[in-house]
Amino acid sequence: MDGRSVCINGSWAPAPRECVPKSCRIPVRLHVFFLKRRTSQILQSGDVIEDGSSATMICLRGFHLQGNGVLECHRGLITSHLGHCAPHECLLPTLSGGSIHPLTRTLADGQQATLMCSTRNVTLTCSRGVISPSPTCMGNATTFCTAPRDTTPAVIYSLQNGHKVEMDRYQSAYPNGTVFQYKVEACQTS
Repeated sequence: MDGRSVCINGSWAPAPRECVPKSCRIPVRLHVFFLKRRTSQILQSGDVIEDGSSATMICLRGFHLQGNGVLECHRGLITSHLGHCAPHECLLPTLSGGSIHPLTRTLADGQQATLMCSTRNVTLTCSRGVISPSPTCMGNATTFCTAPRDTTPAVIYSLQNGHKVEMDRYQSAYPNGTVFQYKVEACQTS
């Protein structure tokens, strides 16, 4: 049929069809979903939204909206240009005991920087607003010391809440903060 109806003997033949406005298909967008206004129905790229309806664009975690975030459907056409979801940038912390190069306050998504510590350098990477590994010069530091090999008499202790807590001389390892104090005795002369 071509959409025509003809009046024959007081009736339309064929009966006129009701015009139903076209709906819209939600365009492809990455890292996003849409919330249909009035119903809060969750929609995704490729879903259909009816004529006269609208939806709000919601970016996934680690992303933020750039541009227009409201989709409106009017007779099969989306009436305004939609924005997109861009990854968050990373804010670099101020460090004590290390420096970050290049010297900047932020890293763009996917950008790298070098954390320069006194004992090593670490490559930092920004991914959706999160820096990895965590920018600290102490992050991979050893948390214990192996016992000294000599048998010189010593007092081994740690301070806990300001109190001296003695430790066993024959442990294989001691936690950071342990004090190994040799006993100094008067030397005998011959």
